[in-house]
Amino acid sequence: MAVQLIIYSKATGRVRRVIDPNAAVANAIQFIAQGKAGPNEGTLLYTKQVTNDLNAWQAAVTAATSKVPASDRYCIIDANNNIVGAILADPLCGDAVPNCTLVQHDIADQTWVFTPPSTFVPPATLPKPVP
Repeated sequence: MAVQLIIYSKATGRVRRVIDPNAAVANAIQFIAQGKAGPNEGTLLYTKQVTNDLNAWQAAVTAATSKVPASDRYCIIDANNNIVGAILADPLCGDAVPNCTLVQHDIADQTWVFTPPSTFVPPATLPKPVP
């Protein structure tokens, strides 16, 4: 039986990483037992399927936990309170960006304005040209 170990966020249910012993490993279960979950992470032993990709792993975690990943998109805020990017993250699992702050927001990007501690303002819409 070919197995993998899926490590996921307990808070969001999002797959974080997968440990996949290759065929050269004598005892896959012993190999996988070395996979350590970090803070606020859970593990799921997964039997390899025909399709082994992020969608399959996420479906397995969602089925096992009943958690559909949501609210795990964070804006990266620099020291000047500029939004410099956005990532999928879980600060409870230790995710961080050096010299920046992560603030949860589902859609904001670099065109938005951020005011601490958690106010996001979308860009102004331009008036439509008169025909």
